Amino acid sequence: MEADSQFIRFTSCDPLNHLARVLGIVQRMGFLLQSMSVRPAAQERSSVVLLYRPVGTLTADTFVARVSVLPGIEDLSHGSESEVC
Repeated sequence: MEADSQFIRFTSCDPLNHLARVLGIVQRMGFLLQSMSVRPAAQERSSVVLLYRPVGTLTADTFVARVSVLPGIEDLSHGSESEVC
C-alpha cells in the first residue's frame, strides 16, 4: 500500500540553510518531494512547508524526528496532506 502524502511546516531564521538540510534528509530517506514553499513570517523568520510522500520502509515520523533536531528550527508541525492549511 502506498503511503499518503504528508506535510512538515516550520519556521526558520536561516531558511536557505534549513531547506537545503531538510531536502538532503528527504533525498537520503528516498521520499518523493511533491512541493515546497518559503514565505516571510514574523520577526525576520520564514515559514517553510514541504509536501512529500514517504516511500519504502522509513516513516514520516522518522523524518519529522530528524528534522526536529536541527538547530534553529522552531514551531514544527506535521501531518497528512489533508491537514495542511
